[in-house]
Amino acid sequence: MGVVDDFRRTVLEKDVPAILATLSPDITFHSPVMPKPYRSRAAVAPLLTALAEVFEDFAYTAEFDGHSTEAVRPDVGSPRHALQFTATVDGKSITGMDVLATGDDGLISEVTVLVRPLTAAHSLARLVGRRMAEA
Repeated sequence: MGVVDDFRRTVLEKDVPAILATLSPDITFHSPVMPKPYRSRAAVAPLLTALAEVFEDFAYTAEFDGHSTEAVRPDVGSPRHALQFTATVDGKSITGMDVLATGDDGLISEVTVLVRPLTAAHSLARLVGRRMAEA
């Protein structure tokens, strides 16, 4: 079982410590609602806790994997995996994707989260922001 499988399983279990164990210590996490990425496990931990609390009926619905080609992006050569998901946030249906990059250490080195529609993204930002402020 690879790190992407471990990530998927632990996200579905909402097991934040186990999710963190799949991430590189110097993880870069791009949130759909924050202009700057979170960097490091310590910075990502409260965010993952908040997400586990606000996402309801979370399910992965598709998976895509591949490699970035040097011709397209020479700075992004690590394997990429994308996990499409659905969930409910504050009564609104949301569709999203976790785009994962793995590093030389075999752990996830980068996560980029994309979500739609905009109304659900606004609810997500509001609820996660509130929980992050309380943490």
